[in-house]
Amino acid sequence: MPKRTFAISTVQAPKKGRVSGQFIILDWQFGRVGLQLSGTEPKKHTDMSTLANKQDLSSHPTRDPSQAGYSGWSIFWHWMGATLVTVLFFSHEFERGGDAEWIHVSFGALAGVFLLWRVARRVAFGSPPKPKQHQMLNLLSEVVRWGILISIVGVVLTGYLLPWSLGQPVDMGSLFEIPSPMNPNQSVHDVMDASHSLFGYLFVPLVILHFAGITKHSITKGGGYIMDRMLEPKKDGK
Repeated sequence: MPKRTFAISTVQAPKKGRVSGQFIILDWQFGRVGLQLSGTEPKKHTDMSTLANKQDLSSHPTRDPSQAGYSGWSIFWHWMGATLVTVLFFSHEFERGGDAEWIHVSFGALAGVFLLWRVARRVAFGSPPKPKQHQMLNLLSEVVRWGILISIVGVVLTGYLLPWSLGQPVDMGSLFEIPSPMNPNQSVHDVMDASHSLFGYLFVPLVILHFAGITKHSITKGGGYIMDRMLEPKKDGK
């Protein structure tokens, strides 16, 4: 580490206009700073550390939201998750006892592991900057985004608890089973059943608002890049 040296000297400011008085100038290896003893503010000296900070900031300008986006893997996981949620939602509406029930229950239990990982990954990686629009619209988009993520977690966890609350194992895609960690409890089962349906049907208004936002940005001048975020991967995307 280089040895720091400094010296203190007294400088008499020139009597010009309203600038007068005596100042102490502290010189050291990394720059200069002026300490006022009397009179008006002295002429500013160059602070090397401040200059370095400014140069660092200038090399990292505020990013244009239109240039932000997602990585190729994020886009792939997004469309896979959207496909799984759509399939599981509509398979829930078909008559029980057939192939649709196997898709929703057994395959859904296996897909739930991926969906939980997908939510955790998105929360950890965050999202690109919001577009330039009214703050209320950005707030609404955040509500919709978090609403979808919470609904995914809710519908998966309650789906696991439905057979467990009856003392039955969870069938993981007919590959293996996860035994119930709890004793049968009909009251808990009824709550999980109602909650599972609630979280599932929450997707309807949330997805409608999601598509409404995409449509709005598609027809707004300069806002079409929002849809491009999920179609064109960015090298440094989230």
